[in-house]
Amino acid sequence: MNVLATRLGLLDDDIKEEAKLFRLCEDLRVKVLTPVPGEIAWRYSEAETSASEALTADWRSWPSFGPRTVWSKKQGHTWFAAEIEVPPEAAGKTFVLRFTSQWTERPGSTDPQCLAYLDGQIAQAIDDYRQGKFGYLD
Repeated sequence: MNVLATRLGLLDDDIKEEAKLFRLCEDLRVKVLTPVPGEIAWRYSEAETSASEALTADWRSWPSFGPRTVWSKKQGHTWFAAEIEVPPEAAGKTFVLRFTSQWTERPGSTDPQCLAYLDGQIAQAIDDYRQGKFGYLD
């Protein structure tokens, strides 16, 4: 036991709990997400197409998708695409994109089921239970 622990009247259990807290704080410190600047220029298509066609399409010609874009389909697929450059501030760190939908705020709407692709490969499923945490990219 160290001198300060003795002076403060800390018991062995107190010191063990303190060590656990220090380990927990360090574990949390490396998991904190820090936003990086930048905008993503999203494009979208509501055309009925297969995944292989959508993934090879010239998505840069699709209409722009922004905060005021209205889109909706009762059944079917809507494709979203963007080219994302990892900013220098995120180099060497875990890079995370977050997606949300407002379906819970829309009476009569249903939970969207989504697949997120990265470089043409399925990287993540997104739905109400997975809240759009996409791509832990190292």
